[in-house]
Amino acid sequence: MSPVDNLMDAAKNKKRRGFKEQLHSLKFLLKNSVTIVGDNREIMYPFVAMVVYNFVVATLSFMGIAFLFFGNVITILMGIAMIGFAILLWVYEFFFFAYQKTRLSWLIYEMLCGRERSFSDARKHTSQLKSQIRKIALLDMLKTWIQSQKSSRGGIMSTIINLAIAGLAKVIDLAKHYMLPAVAIDGLGVRETIEQMKTLKERVPETLVGMFGVDILGNIVIKLIAPVYILIGAIGVALSVAMGWIFPSFMVIDLDGLAIAWPVLLAMLFFIKSISILLSNLTACLKVSYFTTFYTEITHREELTPKLQAELESFLKLEEDANLHEALPTS
Repeated sequence: MSPVDNLMDAAKNKKRRGFKEQLHSLKFLLKNSVTIVGDNREIMYPFVAMVVYNFVVATLSFMGIAFLFFGNVITILMGIAMIGFAILLWVYEFFFFAYQKTRLSWLIYEMLCGRERSFSDARKHTSQLKSQIRKIALLDMLKTWIQSQKSSRGGIMSTIINLAIAGLAKVIDLAKHYMLPAVAIDGLGVRETIEQMKTLKERVPETLVGMFGVDILGNIVIKLIAPVYILIGAIGVALSVAMGWIFPSFMVIDLDGLAIAWPVLLAMLFFIKSISILLSNLTACLKVSYFTTFYTEITHREELTPKLQAELESFLKLEEDANLHEALPTS
């Protein structure tokens, strides 16, 4: 029985992971993904590009809001322009990120096969896949739109609708992350990818769906970082009130005699957003790493370096029983 078949059997018999198990899997995935990156630092470039892009969008948004608060015609117009530009960048972000994730997937695949490639090589490779990458971006946009349709109303019908939306988002998320390596590695189109998914559907491990189908990694990160967000927010509110008397009147909001320094509050919100940017992009890149490894193990196992062929089963099962670092090719 091959390692992939062993993986499938283990996945079928595996119970749904609890939070502690998911956290352990996250740490294991992070450790071994960093090991892969350590052998070719250019794999980090797509991650850096996404982080920088997000920071530009966030900076424009927060500066635009700040300019609106100043209250004169010139700053209001500048604020509107900044926010408008940020919105345009946010729309294009789906396409920019699709390109970066496809490049990341290809670089990881090449590393797993023992070939060292540069980010420039990845750009040349993805330039031939524009049509497929745009479809990935549109799929991500569809998922975002579907998730935005969740109802905040109470009642049984609202609950049923939200469950249906969550299930559909799960399917789209899984399809999108499977398409990334299929496009990056084999240049498949949407139709070919769907056909391949039908062929391999019996070989997709439950652990993959359970861990990544509805962004479980993101949920783990949220649970871990939520208390930090609350603490930073509380500190921001306290400081904005305590420092309200220091700032000039046009930088203060008066709420029934309570002076709030909005620049301090805005700065704290930007700090929280910065943490969110780093964590969300790290999570996204970890998922690309896992799905690329999974796809390569199933469809291109013969191209893997010999040592990796025996080691990747535990990586895909997210179990710490393999020394992946020793198995990886060194530069």
